[in-house]
Amino acid sequence: MSPGMTLTQRLCATAVCLCAAMFALSPSLSLAGDQGAVTAAKAKCKKGYVRKGGKCRKKPKPKAKKLTVPADGDYAGNGGLTLTVATAAGKRTVSVRARIPLTCSPSGATETVGFLVRSMPLTGKAFTGASAPDPSFGQTTMSGTFTTAKSLHLTAQVAGYMNGADTCTGQLDVTTPIT
Repeated sequence: MSPGMTLTQRLCATAVCLCAAMFALSPSLSLAGDQGAVTAAKAKCKKGYVRKGGKCRKKPKPKAKKLTVPADGDYAGNGGLTLTVATAAGKRTVSVRARIPLTCSPSGATETVGFLVRSMPLTGKAFTGASAPDPSFGQTTMSGTFTTAKSLHLTAQVAGYMNGADTCTGQLDVTTPIT
């Protein structure tokens, strides 16, 4: 401001400087503020999209997990093994029928007999269970693990199976593909 300016001229010059400063600093009036509003509008992507590199891109689909347990249904394995995987009331169960080789005493006779254990609870990829004790058929205990959705490792034991005057026991430990 020059010394020869009138009071009105000085006030106008000061007001112009103040207006210019307010315009530059005010986010709603400046160009920087306009860019902030544009950025805020760009920040939201529509549903199913994510912001990547300043642009909205479609969300990548998660890769499908490999099944480690077969779907519900009936399956067969080697050596006469059959199993059923089922879901009831939200709980998954496995029923297994396996042919178990037995050795009888005191005669020493051997035979292979089919035994069934029903509705063993499936926890993760493993199951275990036993049949109710029976005076003629003894008790069968089974446990298994699905190594993949198409393969099963099964262990089974039979104790107290009666064959005439003989008492028979046996066990089975097998890994088999299931179809």
